[in-house]
Amino acid sequence: MTEADLLRYVVEAFEALGIDYMISGSQASIYYGEPRFTQDIDIVADLDVAHVPGLLARFPLPELYVAEDAAREAVATRGQLNIIHPESGLRIDVIVRRDTPYDRVEFGRRQRLPALEGRDAYFARPEDVILYKMIYYCEGASERQFRAPTLTSSTSTNGRGVSISATSGTRYAGASASGDTMSDAH
Repeated sequence: MTEADLLRYVVEAFEALGIDYMISGSQASIYYGEPRFTQDIDIVADLDVAHVPGLLARFPLPELYVAEDAAREAVATRGQLNIIHPESGLRIDVIVRRDTPYDRVEFGRRQRLPALEGRDAYFARPEDVILYKMIYYCEGASERQFRAPTLTSSTSTNGRGVSISATSGTRYAGASASGDTMSDAH
């Protein structure tokens, strides 16, 4: 199974189960910008306990793996669960949508775009991908999160109507020593 096959399968499964979702993280960055290596696929999903049995049925062993206890805990804590394809080692990180004002707005702005051959999918908007990476970094994530596309004022587009400049070496510094600003550092 390729990464594209797995992504297609997850999108089709979530839509069949009535789970609202959006592709975020590196896959969204790649969609809006330039291809780069990624270790997983991040999907934000509005999961509840009623979805867990359907998830387990759609992702059965030995082809795919979802831990039932991890799925129930992720829903209860609004955390994260993994869908793993053991044969390839591919992994989908399913982040249960948090219930903060920003997360509700971000999820409401998701957009349906052509994703895979013959299949549309919901994506986080480019500005939300960048903002979430900044938030994630401030919460203690690794600096690796900040090698991602940056929006520009350029008039060129990536063929999808979005003006993007992907600069793999760009990093955004976290909060300053006083903890109150974000600055651009190269």
